Amino acid sequence: MAGLIYKEWILNRKTILILSATIVFMSFVFVFMPMTDDSVVSSDDMSFSMILILLYVVIFFFVGMFQPNIFAVDETKKWACFVTSTPEMSEGQIGAKYIFGMLMSFGAVMWCDILNNIVSLIYGSNTITIVLQLPVIMLFVQFFLRSLEYPFMVRFGSKFGAVYKTGVFFLFIFILLVYFLFGDLSLFDSVDAFYEKMLNILSGKGLSDNMFLLLCCMPLLSMILYYLSYRISCRMYLKGADNFDR
Repeated sequence: MAGLIYKEWILNRKTILILSATIVFMSFVFVFMPMTDDSVVSSDDMSFSMILILLYVVIFFFVGMFQPNIFAVDETKKWACFVTSTPEMSEGQIGAKYIFGMLMSFGAVMWCDILNNIVSLIYGSNTITIVLQLPVIMLFVQFFLRSLEYPFMVRFGSKFGAVYKTGVFFLFIFILLVYFLFGDLSLFDSVDAFYEKMLNILSGKGLSDNMFLLLCCMPLLSMILYYLSYRISCRMYLKGADNFDR
């Protein structure tokens, strides 16, 4: 298994290094940009906290966009036949990709934690600790999304995976449009009220018992779903190899 994980690093290292450099550069631009504005000098300021929230969302978006490419780099019939003839079989091939994708997500959380420490040293910290809970929530949301996406990519190939992702994106846009047309928009009347509501959610205040229970169970449920997704992908790997180009 360790050798297969190392193989994933070798195949994806150039892209990962470029992605990492982009995220690091973008992060420091976001972090040091408020220093050029006299009106934003503290982490308690609403606009600065919103900058951090936006930054964390963008980081996980970039990582999530790259993770499906892990399955495309060695998507060949010859490799599928070879790896299934080894002692690791399809469980090792698929497991290495699931673990590698998981490590990328944990890496994103670790980088957000490093940024949190840098920001706390520069600007001080009151709300930053609360904002840092957002990457942890997004980590398990990402596990949930990948657990749905990976089996489709294994069974039907990376091309279908791209179609699946496009479909999910447009579904999300459609849901937003329906909400903005017919939903309750009072929350967006005031930026301050929206920001305060978001911080209350991140800190666990003002949540219903059902929502609080869901947030508490989300890590366990997402990890169970991620494992079930892995088992399903293992069963589908050889069938999906028939869709590979070569």
